Amino acid sequence: MAIRTGRKGNIKVKNGATSVAIAKMGSWKLSIKQGLIDASHFGDDGWESSVPGTKSWSCDIDGSWDVMDASTNQKLLQEALINGTEIELELYVDETETNAKYTGKAYIEEISIDTAAKDLIKISVKTKGNGPLTMPTVA
Repeated sequence: MAIRTGRKGNIKVKNGATSVAIAKMGSWKLSIKQGLIDASHFGDDGWESSVPGTKSWSCDIDGSWDVMDASTNQKLLQEALINGTEIELELYVDETETNAKYTGKAYIEEISIDTAAKDLIKISVKTKGNGPLTMPTVA
């Protein structure tokens, strides 16, 4: 079994029919959740019981801010937030393996920009999934 690092990760967004990389990003964190519904009743001997409910996912993306450079495609994220439009994310664990990605439609929930005199300008983007998330396929 191979040991993997995140250095070949990537983030792409659909722009029309084409997927474009969001440049100058250094990390993404995907959270996938399964809601549980309490199904406890009398006679369970004091133990809680649960059944699966709805699923959800979100992704936090962090990197170096450069919205002014059109080639970074960071402006697509900013425009999606301002316009309230859905984006289609492609989150690559390893961009050299086309099957090693998570994909789904999402809305931009928040964009934070952090400027400090002794650091790079940073951008953080929070997304909230809108519908199912497609998981990596095993070859």
